[in-house]
This record gives sequence, C-alpha cells and structure tokens, in this order.
Amino acid sequence: MSWIDYVLIGLWLVVVTIQSRRGFLQSALDLVAAFVAYGITRGVAGNMEGMGGTLAVFFLVFAGLLVASYYVYNLTAFTIEAYDALLGAILGFALACVIGWMIYWAGDPTRYGGATPDWILDSTFVNGFYHYEWWRNFLAFMQGIGEYD
Repeated sequence: MSWIDYVLIGLWLVVVTIQSRRGFLQSALDLVAAFVAYGITRGVAGNMEGMGGTLAVFFLVFAGLLVASYYVYNLTAFTIEAYDALLGAILGFALACVIGWMIYWAGDPTRYGGATPDWILDSTFVNGFYHYEWWRNFLAFMQGIGEYD
C-alpha cells in the first residue's frame, strides 16, 4: 500500500463517522454536492497541471455546495429516524469515495498527457479506481443476481 491508501482509509473513517451523525437526507445532499463539484472541476480544471490547483477548485466548489445543501436540508423536515444513522454512514462512504476519486484524478497527470505516477500504480485502492476494478466486480455481481440456473 502507498501513502494514498492511508489517506483514503482515513478519509473514509472520518467522513463515515461524520455522515452517520448527520443522517440520510443531509448525507444524500452532500453526496450530490460532491458529484456536482466533481463535474464542475472536470470541466473547469480538466487540463490544469498539478494536483494542488485542481483540488483547490474542487474543494472551493464543494464547500459552496455544502453550504447550499445545509440550507436546503434545514428547509425540510424529512427524516427516516430508525435508519438515519445507517443510511448516513452508507452515503458518507459514497461521499468519501467521490472525494477519494477526485484526489486520484487530480494527481493523475494522464489527464493532460503525462505518465501515470508510481504512487497510483502502487496503490491498492487507487489502482482499483484507475482500472475500474470495483465497478467491474459490481457489474459481475449484479449480473450474477439476474441469472437463473
């Protein structure tokens, strides 16, 4: 495992803990904010060299959207109290994955024609992102559910 794996594990633990306390709707709004921030960053900073500027754009947009999601959440009274913490933790893990993907994408110079760095190729988790291994495993699992013997 490389240094980025430890960053991702720490990120997952922190975000899952925070989101489990926030509940379902707030976690869902935060996850949507992360996806929108990721999309905006890809459009704005897609050819930006270096990791720092790209992550700065992402976290700036993400912070603004988190503030917006906070106010949207406070305007609603929707909650599923019995499962709120569990759903918040699940969506928190998904949120941490989006942030982790953004960190990987920002640090991968192949987006502007460079070579893939060793810290990506040596990483267990980022390598899974890089080759879409988790997505392929998920699709194989879903296909197996639909098959009849």
